[in-house]
Amino acid sequence: MTLAAPPPRLSVAGRSLCSFHVFGLAGFAAACAAAGAVTDMRGLPAWPLLALVATAVVTFLALAYATKILAGAERLVFYHHELAVLAVSAIVLWISGLPVAAYLDAVAVGLGVFLAFGRLGCGAVGCCHGRPFRHGVTYSAPHAAAGFPSPLTGVPLFPVQWVESAGAILIVAAALWWSAQGAPAGALLRLTAAGYGVLRFALEPLRGDPDRPYWRGLSEAQWTSLALLGFALTGTAWGSAALLAAAWLAAPRVSRTASPWFTPSHLHELASLLRSAAGPDVRTTSKGLSISCGSLVWEGRPCRHYSISSRTAPLSTRMVRRLIRELAALEGLDSRRWLPVQGGHGVFHILREEA
Repeated sequence: MTLAAPPPRLSVAGRSLCSFHVFGLAGFAAACAAAGAVTDMRGLPAWPLLALVATAVVTFLALAYATKILAGAERLVFYHHELAVLAVSAIVLWISGLPVAAYLDAVAVGLGVFLAFGRLGCGAVGCCHGRPFRHGVTYSAPHAAAGFPSPLTGVPLFPVQWVESAGAILIVAAALWWSAQGAPAGALLRLTAAGYGVLRFALEPLRGDPDRPYWRGLSEAQWTSLALLGFALTGTAWGSAALLAAAWLAAPRVSRTASPWFTPSHLHELASLLRSAAGPDVRTTSKGLSISCGSLVWEGRPCRHYSISSRTAPLSTRMVRRLIRELAALEGLDSRRWLPVQGGHGVFHILREEA
C-alpha cells in the first residue's frame, strides 16, 4: 500500500503555515503538559518546571542558531538538542539545589512527546525520510519546492518518521504509567533513554536522507544510541564506554550497512554519477567505486552500459545486484531492466535497457 504524504503547508486560521512548524508548536504544548503531569504525580513544585521549560527553549534555539552559523545551513538533529537540553537542565537544577533526577525525569518525558510530534512534522515535509521501499509514502512537487529531493518525488519511501513517532508515543506512555506506579527518581530518564536508543538504532538502516556521518558501518545516531543505552542500563559512563568498545569491534560483522557503499549519502552520490556520466571517462566515488559509461545494442535492444569496479574492496555479484536494487529504487526505475554481467579483473558491467 502506498500513501500520499500530507501537504507541506497547512491552513491555520486562514494563514498558510509550514506543517513542520505547526506540529512543532503542538508538540511543545503537549510536551509541557506531559512534563507537568510527571511533576504532579510526584508532588513536586511546579515553578522549577517553568524555569526548565524556558531553559530548554533557550538551549534549543541557541544550539540551532550556532549550528546554522557553523554549518551554513539550518540542521536540527534531535540527539544533539536532547543531550544539550538535558545537560543544561541538570546544571541549572544542581546550581539551584533542586532534585536533579526527579526533574530530569519530567524533562525526558517532555522531550519524548516533543519528538513524537516533531517526527509527524518531518513526515509531512519529507525531511528525515526513509529509503525507497516497495510500499510506503510518496512525496509530490510541492514537497520538492519546499526542499524535498526532487529525484525522489513519486518514489515510495518507508514511512520511518511515522514509525519513530509511534514508537516514541509508546515509550512516553510506558514512562507515564510507571510514574503513576511510583517509579523512583531517575527511572523515567533511563527508561526513555534506553527505549529510544533501541528504537533509533533499529530504524537507522531504514533512513534514506544522506546527511549523516558513518563510522565502521554505523551512523552517528546509532553510536549515540549505544552510548545512551549503556548509560541507561548501568547508570555509569563506564557502561557506555564498554558497550561502545564492543560495538566498535563487532560493528563491521553485524551491521547490515557495514559496507560504506550502501549508506544513503554514497547511494545518492553514485546515482548522481550515473545520471551525469556521458562517456568512457572513469569517475570515482568518495568510497572508491569507479564508473565509466557508454551505449551499445544488446540482443537487438539499445542499452546504457556502465562498467563498475572497486579500489577499496572486491565486488561480488550479490553486492552489485543490491546496488542495482537500491539505485533503481532511488531513481524510481524497474530494477528488472538492469542486467549485471561479471567481467575480468574485478570489473562488473551493468546493462540498463533504455526505455
